[in-house]
Amino acid sequence: KLNDFGKVVVANQMGPVPLAIYTTAAYQVPLVNIVQGALADVIFPDMVKRAKRDPAQGLMLWKRAQVLIFAVICPAWALLTYWAEPVVRVLFTDAYVAAVPFFQVFLLLMLRQCFQFSTPLRSVADNASFAHANLVALLINAGCIFALMPRYGLWGPTLGLVIGQFWASTHLGIRMVRRFRMPVSQLCQWSKLGLALVASLSGVAAMHVARAYLPATGAGALCSAGVFALVYLIAARLILREEYGYVMRAILQRADSVVV
Repeated sequence: KLNDFGKVVVANQMGPVPLAIYTTAAYQVPLVNIVQGALADVIFPDMVKRAKRDPAQGLMLWKRAQVLIFAVICPAWALLTYWAEPVVRVLFTDAYVAAVPFFQVFLLLMLRQCFQFSTPLRSVADNASFAHANLVALLINAGCIFALMPRYGLWGPTLGLVIGQFWASTHLGIRMVRRFRMPVSQLCQWSKLGLALVASLSGVAAMHVARAYLPATGAGALCSAGVFALVYLIAARLILREEYGYVMRAILQRADSVVV
């Protein structure tokens, strides 16, 4: 893994203390994989059926699933970024507070993982693009490490991993545009993705205002997080009416088939 490459270099060049901070910062809650797996169980059978009739329909369903994944991951990313310091303190103790800025940058990978362009490419037997993207991402990671780490320390492997992964996503997106002969505007449902991001940032703003009027206690933090959840859920319900209805129907159909 690209992250393991960074760990090896940090361990060899900087010693155990920076390695502990880097490992803490690079810790990724497996939320994206959980959400993707849950949606795949619900959506994938329908996706296969539609793709057999018309590949464009299968691609449209993939876009819908991407919106749903982003709608779950984006608010989680916003919350973890905002509460990064207390999260690190609770999970890894006060000794690892120095990892907070690196942790916040690594959290951007949660958003990158929402854009799995390799899935549609693999459905048309294009595995070469995925291999090429990962190879160049590894080279970018290595270049940033050796160029930045001597002067900027842990920022070298941190930025190397993040920049490399975002480059890989961009490359695969371009390959998908060319392979499916579509404009960039049709690559994703950009308007809904943008609205989900705006809803998340609006929730953070409302939560930040609520914190100013609530006591600085655990109960106050929970109440402010509740304000975020309320604002986001109302906005998401308005934005994702079609996707919400589709998933609920798919879940009910799956439950009926299990019962039968």
